[in-house]
Amino acid sequence: RNQPNFNWLGKLCENFIKNTTFQNELVMLVRDMHDALNQTLLLYGGKTIDENGKEKTARNRATGRSLITNAAKLCSVIKQTFTNFLVVALKIIQFCDKFVKFKPNLSKKDQISIFLYAKSQLPLFISQVRELCKSLKYATSDMDASMRYDIASYFVPEIEELMSSITNFGLGIQDVHQKVIEATCQTREYNLKNAKTKNRTLKHILITKEILYMKSFDDRLGVILSYLIQEREGFVEQPASEKVRDISRQIEQLVDEIPFTIHKLQTFSNILQEKLDLESFKFCFTVASSLISELLEKYKMQKRSLRHFVGQLISQLQNENIEDCLTQLGLFESPDAKPKATPKQDIGKSPLDLTEEFSLPLKSSESNLSAFSYSLLQSLEGCDMEFEIKESEPCLAPGGSTDQEKTKCNSTTIKAHRVIVSSRCP
Repeated sequence: RNQPNFNWLGKLCENFIKNTTFQNELVMLVRDMHDALNQTLLLYGGKTIDENGKEKTARNRATGRSLITNAAKLCSVIKQTFTNFLVVALKIIQFCDKFVKFKPNLSKKDQISIFLYAKSQLPLFISQVRELCKSLKYATSDMDASMRYDIASYFVPEIEELMSSITNFGLGIQDVHQKVIEATCQTREYNLKNAKTKNRTLKHILITKEILYMKSFDDRLGVILSYLIQEREGFVEQPASEKVRDISRQIEQLVDEIPFTIHKLQTFSNILQEKLDLESFKFCFTVASSLISELLEKYKMQKRSLRHFVGQLISQLQNENIEDCLTQLGLFESPDAKPKATPKQDIGKSPLDLTEEFSLPLKSSESNLSAFSYSLLQSLEGCDMEFEIKESEPCLAPGGSTDQEKTKCNSTTIKAHRVIVSSRCP
């Protein structure tokens, strides 16, 4: 405790553990996202890939085609797809929030490593979404009018329930979002009232701009919800045959749009790889992560308003991953929640390395250990070993022959320290 060098070593060990934990958390979040998308692909018979872009399982077109002939199974798969995509969205929020909170502890080199890692994963996620579209294309290649009619007949009550759920979900989000806007306005007014000068500060201007953005989002959300409510009311009032005909026509349009969507995803992926440089990605990622983390903190302040809404969402989806994500984000607290032990998962060789600086030895000119060792060697204080060097020089007696040659020995003693000598041994 009284040795400053050991305190410095302790801080290095703590930082190493923190960086390793943070690194493993980010890698596991990305793997969970890939796994969720791969699970979705397996449902449709698609090809799955790992985080390095290598193929894990081959495409199985028969699985996708079997869904089209079984409307009940198709409905269940679509619900599971929605759940998996929601898990991916929550994992992205976790990734951004963890990065923003841990960023002050990261060096510039570590931040660049995270940027490169995130940038390298984007084309893989787009590839998985494109593979999902391809699976849907192969599954619907043999779909005819009778199949569309059977699927539409089964989907009528499901769509009515879905429209009601989406509307209630949107109204709940809008209500909480309006409370966030109100709280932000109160904060702005409080800061302005307690300001020493009457001039508007940069912070006041930024908060005002943020409020305008949130109000714009609230207005757009209101327009979308109004449209959904009108569509739901119009759909419910239609005769049963008209509902089936309308859904069948929508299915046909969606199937026709699949090839165009695949082409757009491929074009977007090419643009990301060819035109999005690291500096542009760093800026976009940092701004987006900061915005997501800040909005998350604002929504946490409205946890009481979110409790009922989030509870209903979890009870409807019945998915443990979503509940765990919402709990870790601080948006949900289960009344009968028990602390769960974090399972130890083998990361293996991590594609993200944030501990390289701890593994590289310092140069001798920058190392305190080298300076102390050199000072100790010069002072010879506390020497605990000696090296004796003997030099033998032949000498001849005056007027003698080579047979009378004698040997003269010179001995030199060098004092040293065992710890220094052993540190230099391989």
